[in-house]
Formats: sequence, C-alpha cells, structure tokens
Amino acid sequence: MNTAAITDTRSLKKLLSAAKKCDGKKIKYPVRIICNGSAVVLWNGKEHGFSAVLPCDHNAEADDVSCTAPAADFLSAIVSVKSPFVLSDHRIESGGFSRQLAAYEFTAMNLSHIPEWTATVDAGDLHDALAATLQTVAYNDGSSYRLESVCLESDESGLLNVVSTDSKILTLFPIKNDRQEKFTTLIDRQAAATLAEILPKSGAVTIHADNKLVLIAWTDGQFWTIPTEGRFPRWRDILSSRRNCFSVTANTVTLRTILRPMLSRETSFTIAEGELQAVSELGSATIAVSSPKPFRFKAAASTIAGFLDHVDAETVTIYGEEKPHNNPLTIQDGRSLRMFMPLAE
Repeated sequence: MNTAAITDTRSLKKLLSAAKKCDGKKIKYPVRIICNGSAVVLWNGKEHGFSAVLPCDHNAEADDVSCTAPAADFLSAIVSVKSPFVLSDHRIESGGFSRQLAAYEFTAMNLSHIPEWTATVDAGDLHDALAATLQTVAYNDGSSYRLESVCLESDESGLLNVVSTDSKILTLFPIKNDRQEKFTTLIDRQAAATLAEILPKSGAVTIHADNKLVLIAWTDGQFWTIPTEGRFPRWRDILSSRRNCFSVTANTVTLRTILRPMLSRETSFTIAEGELQAVSELGSATIAVSSPKPFRFKAAASTIAGFLDHVDAETVTIYGEEKPHNNPLTIQDGRSLRMFMPLAE
C-alpha cells in the first residue's frame, strides 16, 4: 500500500483549523491533501480558499497519495503534534489512531488569472495588521458602507494601509510596502481571519489585486478571495479633519490597569493639570500625564482597554482636540492607531 507521512503536524493542524472555522452546520467544504514528494494541502470555500506545501516522507517516483475529507475528520486523527500524520488513499493514521474516510468531491479553483495591482509586504507585518483591524470590523452591518470588511489600500508612499471600522472605532495599521502601486481592495472579515491564521511568521508576501480577485502568495503557499463589492468610508478625511490637536503620553500598563475595573461601564476621561482621570459608576482612578491643555472625553472603557491589550509598546500617545464632543479621540502606539468616536454626554 502506497503511503505518505506528514511530519510537520503543527503546521497541518493550523491549516485544518482555519478551514474548519469556515464550515457551517450543514455546508462543509472539504480539504484535499495530495502527496507527490511534498504534501499539498488544498481548501476552497465559497468565496475564499488557500493552498500550502508541507514536507512529507513520500517517494516522489511512487503513485500520488491523496485524501479528501472535511477538516474536522482530518483533525480527529491528529492526537499529538509530535506524531507523524500518515495517509494512504482514503485512510488516515496518527499515533495509533486509524480511520477510513468516505469519498468526497473537491472543487478546484481556476487561478490562471493574475490581478494587475501588486504590493509586497512582510508576512509578520500583514498578520499583525489583520489581527489589529479584525478587532474593529463590523458584524451584520446594515449601512451603505461595507464595514464588515478589512480595507487594503496601497499608496505611492511605500505603505500598505490596513484599515477597518465599525462606525464607532477606526483602526489604521500601516505596513511597509516594497511596491508603490496605488490600489484599494476590500477583504471580507471571514476571509481576512482565515488569511491571518495561515500566514507564515515571516518572509515576503506578494499581494495581487483587482476588482475580481485578490491573490496573496508566499514561498510555500497562497490564498485567494473574491473582493467585497461596495464602498469603504473615506477614512483619510477623518484623519485630515483633525484640528487644534494636542497629545499626552501615558504608560500602557498603568492605563490598562486603571481601566480594567471599569470595563462594563461608560467612562469619562478628563485630562487637566498633569493628570488623566477616568471616572465611571464603579469609581475613579488617576494617572500622571503631561498635558498642555485640559481635555474631556467619554468612551466605553472596554473598547480602549481592548486596544491596549494588543499593544506591546511601553507607552501610548493620546491625541485630543479642543472640541472632543464632535471629534474622535486617537490613541497611537509605535505601529498602529485607533480612533474612538465620543459617546453622548
């Protein structure tokens, strides 16, 4: 019996887990694994999919070994990330576990069309940008804008701006782009979450995009998705509209600590005379800051603390304006910024 063994079960589990999260209760999109010297893992959903190459123990001169099954069936065989994942036609084995698989059909995706717009970024940077922006993607949004998508906007400055908003919070995470082509595309939140999960930790990633397809490729894999149709808010107008802006610097850990007891409440923030005071129904707390002007802002403490949970920088910069009731509060670390629209007083 011709068999193949995939030894990198950790990477295989990551790919299978990403595919499983996209399966519904009734509709399941199967994964196809083909071993012909290397293991090729293929998955295509309704509007996005991926393929990746993993090392395996298989004689390249022997017949191919292939299995097609729902991701959950494959995952049930991975009892240990240290045990080899052995495949034969329609059968999987791992660490003493063995299962015969039913035959499933796999629908291939024709990716002969290569979109014309291009950006080249680091995989780790793209992962971090997606992880940050997915926190503020809208769910079941009913507005005229496509807020349930992540916007990728390449400009001529050598940056790829990754942006999202739920209409109350805007997240911007610019990353270095080795190309200077100008384009904008929208990726559905589920597709963006899948991409963030399967991206490698480092290395160059090339993004090809047009109005019909987004194709993202790296050394041992690629991801495709159909871009979301519709408009994304003109986020640059929000940034450029800021006037009379001043800033204060606060310690990230200290600010997160004083917000933690107030997570379930609306919180008023007042900056005056070298102090930032946070006040809610549950109490108040104060930290020292340097501020040239007094400032007052009202927001949900949970939204600000949620952003701080993903900040590695020792300090963050808080930007305020003279009329906070009409303008957003901006908090920026070394890599990204988040704008919070004020709550009504």
